[in-house]
Amino acid sequence: MNLDFPVELLITINFEEQAGRTRLTLRHAVIPKGKERDLITGRVDRFAR
Repeated sequence: MNLDFPVELLITINFEEQAGRTRLTLRHAVIPKGKERDLITGRVDRFAR
Protein backbone atom coordinates (compact mmCIF):
# COMPACT_ATOMS: atom_id res chain seq x y z
CA MET A 1 0.00 0.00 0.00
CA ASN A 2 1.20 3.51 -0.80
CA LEU A 3 2.22 5.31 2.42
CA ASP A 4 0.60 8.63 1.41
CA PHE A 5 -2.79 6.96 1.01
CA PRO A 6 -5.09 6.81 4.07
CA VAL A 7 -5.75 3.46 5.72
CA GLU A 8 -9.49 4.19 5.96
CA LEU A 9 -11.91 5.98 3.62
CA LEU A 10 -15.58 6.81 4.25
CA ILE A 11 -17.80 5.86 1.32
CA THR A 12 -21.58 6.35 1.36
CA ILE A 13 -23.51 4.02 -0.93
CA ASN A 14 -27.00 4.97 -2.09
CA PHE A 15 -29.40 2.71 -4.01
CA GLU A 16 -32.42 4.20 -5.75
CA GLU A 17 -34.93 2.86 -8.22
CA GLN A 18 -35.08 4.54 -11.62
CA ALA A 19 -37.33 3.31 -14.39
CA GLY A 20 -37.41 -0.24 -13.02
CA ARG A 21 -33.62 -0.39 -12.60
CA THR A 22 -31.35 0.29 -9.65
CA ARG A 23 -29.04 3.29 -9.63
CA LEU A 24 -25.96 2.97 -7.40
CA THR A 25 -24.25 6.15 -6.21
CA LEU A 26 -20.92 6.16 -4.34
CA ARG A 27 -19.86 9.28 -2.44
CA HIS A 28 -16.39 9.57 -0.99
CA ALA A 29 -16.16 11.79 2.11
CA VAL A 30 -12.42 12.37 1.74
CA ILE A 31 -10.30 11.76 -1.32
CA PRO A 32 -6.59 12.45 -0.93
CA LYS A 33 -5.38 15.27 -3.16
CA GLY A 34 -4.07 13.92 -6.43
CA LYS A 35 -5.74 10.50 -5.97
CA GLU A 36 -9.18 11.33 -7.39
CA ARG A 37 -8.65 9.65 -10.76
CA ASP A 38 -7.11 6.53 -9.19
CA LEU A 39 -10.12 6.03 -6.91
CA ILE A 40 -12.68 6.63 -9.63
CA THR A 41 -10.91 4.31 -12.08
CA GLY A 42 -10.55 1.58 -9.44
CA ARG A 43 -14.23 1.74 -8.47
CA VAL A 44 -15.46 1.68 -12.07
CA ASP A 45 -13.21 -1.28 -12.88
CA ARG A 46 -14.52 -3.30 -9.92
CA PHE A 47 -18.20 -2.63 -10.58
CA ALA A 48 -17.90 -3.27 -14.33
CA ARG A 49 -17.00 -6.92 -13.69
